[in-house]
Amino acid sequence: MEKKPDTPSFMNRLPLDVGALAAKAYQLVIVIGEEALELIIALWILIMVERAYGQQGVGIYSYLMALLYIVRYTANFGVARHVEHEIAIIGDDGPQGQRLITSGYQTTVATGLTAAILLIGTAGFDTAHTRIEERLAAYLIIGLALPLANLNYFRLSILQGLGQHARVAHLRICRYGILLGGMLVLTRLHVPPSYLLLAYLLSDIVMAVMIRRHLKLPGIRAVWQHPRHIVETLKRGNAYLFTDNGLDVLLNLDLFVLGLFVSAWDLGVYAEAAVIVRFFLIIPAGIKPILRRRYNMMAAQAETATLYTLVRRRTSVLFSLHAILAVSVLLTYPAVLNFFFNTHGEEMLSFKIFSVFVPGLIFYGAFSAQDSLYEAMGQVAHLRRLTMVTSGINVVLTFYLVPVAGFYGAAIATMFTMLLYFCFFGRDLILPIQFEKITYIVAGLAVYLIYTLFGDWDLGIGAGYWLAPLLLWVLFYLIGLFGVPSGPSGPERAVV
Repeated sequence: MEKKPDTPSFMNRLPLDVGALAAKAYQLVIVIGEEALELIIALWILIMVERAYGQQGVGIYSYLMALLYIVRYTANFGVARHVEHEIAIIGDDGPQGQRLITSGYQTTVATGLTAAILLIGTAGFDTAHTRIEERLAAYLIIGLALPLANLNYFRLSILQGLGQHARVAHLRICRYGILLGGMLVLTRLHVPPSYLLLAYLLSDIVMAVMIRRHLKLPGIRAVWQHPRHIVETLKRGNAYLFTDNGLDVLLNLDLFVLGLFVSAWDLGVYAEAAVIVRFFLIIPAGIKPILRRRYNMMAAQAETATLYTLVRRRTSVLFSLHAILAVSVLLTYPAVLNFFFNTHGEEMLSFKIFSVFVPGLIFYGAFSAQDSLYEAMGQVAHLRRLTMVTSGINVVLTFYLVPVAGFYGAAIATMFTMLLYFCFFGRDLILPIQFEKITYIVAGLAVYLIYTLFGDWDLGIGAGYWLAPLLLWVLFYLIGLFGVPSGPSGPERAVV
């Protein structure tokens, strides 16, 4: 029996041609917008928290969210991505697919419970070593949410591997709706910021109930059977650890480390600047699924010359867009910050933090969107090594600089790490592609020149908003950013 397309029921009632067109449009919106929507929801929630509690509440909430993110990310250990990749190849009907799902489920539950127990068990120690005055109960909430959230993520990864992308997006959008509703109620009731993560726990509980209608996993007894499978699955999942969400990892590490050394108010100011930084991720996050699919298809069809030309062109366009957006935000930063938050005199402090991020951000945003190239060329291990090395350097620099320079130290560490990512990107790839990074460095100097000129001239928001981007486009064209020649047809090491 032919499987019905994974589209909303109302589309099935439309005429055949219109329904098919609507289904394609729905799938396109889902692929492009779901990851970007997650960033927008996170921004929306932070705005709600800031308007209810001020910078101090934002600092407490941001620290706890960073802690939840880091522990979740580490506890998952790449298992969900590993299972998603394998299920996409072998399916879930045969015995091999069922064994894969069982071992992945077993590992996800075991690591999630272990992380939750350790977190709750050390809660007293943790609260005693931070400066943000969070409540002890917050760690209990995180401990309860952690295994459930990772299990939901694992289930969604299976559905993604089975090609049910629209269903996954529908489930996530429902979760976002519950999360926003719960956060709205909690902020209106003005519960302590430490308890705001109850909204995440509620959304994951409801999502777990919804997912059970579409996917059932083995019983809890499977967790304790054949414990050696856990070690084997962790080894396989390790290949996918630190292969995505690189900037989110860096920013959450910053927030976590800062919580150990600075006050909640200072952390809140840093979190506001970090939100503007995350805003730059919306375009790369939105197009990355499209690029991943396109690059994989072209690599599978051996269209290497076209692939390399496309990668270079997309990188230069993304760099240009991020550079222009960065200059525009810098020239209008107080207005941008006031648009999102009820500021209380911290505009210039937030501006200084954001301006530290910018040099690394314009390079990182363009090149991180192209990391699907590693997957298309079957070299995911190189991407993992790149991300792990840069993340490790970020951790060391952050712990070294934060005690000395506070949140400026965290921003400097992340900016330097993003520049390192740009420098190292592509060095391990064996392919005929030239990123012409010297050209990008010269273009970066042009960005600094234009911002300095318009910042000193003080022509006003109106003139700066359209004239600065225009001059940047002209300079980029003269520099040769859009005129990268096609690479050679034979295989050779990438020129970086």
